[in-house]
Amino acid sequence: ADTASSKDTIVVGGCFAEQDCEKNYEMCFAPGESIGCGMCQELPGCQVDTDCAGVDNGVCTYDIKDCNCSGAPTCHVGCSADSQCGEAEVCAADHHCVGEPCAQGSDCPEFFGCFASTKACGRKNCNKSQECGDGGFCVKGKCFATPGFCSPLPA
Repeated sequence: ADTASSKDTIVVGGCFAEQDCEKNYEMCFAPGESIGCGMCQELPGCQVDTDCAGVDNGVCTYDIKDCNCSGAPTCHVGCSADSQCGEAEVCAADHHCVGEPCAQGSDCPEFFGCFASTKACGRKNCNKSQECGDGGFCVKGKCFATPGFCSPLPA
C-alpha cells in the first residue's frame, strides 16, 4: 500500500494524524519541537525588543525552553543572517525570523504553503497525512517530511 496516503505501516516511536503514541503517558511532539522543561525558573521578562538593549540584536520573544514560571517572553539573541533561521524562514531587519516572502505556493519548499494574509511561507495545515502529499506526515495539524516523536513530559 502507498504509505504516504494510507499510513498503514507502523512507525516505531513515531506519531502523526493516523498513529498515536504507543504509551499512554507519552505525548506527540512535532519534528524538532522542544518537550519543554521540568521545574520552571523565575526569569526577567520583557515586553518589547527595546527592553533587550543589553543583548546582541536583542529580541523579546517566547521560547518554551526558557522555562519561565510567569510564561512571559524573555530576551534572546536575534538573527543577523537567514542561515540562523528555520526552514522557509528569513531574518528580518528587526532580527526576528519570519516566513520567507512568497507570491504563490510554488515559491515555498515542500510541506509549506504561501499564506495570502502574510504573503509568507508557513507549514501547510492538515487533518490527515494524505493532505501533505507523497511521503508527508500530518503532525499536530501541520505537514512534515518525517513523523513526530513520542516522549513523556519532563519531570
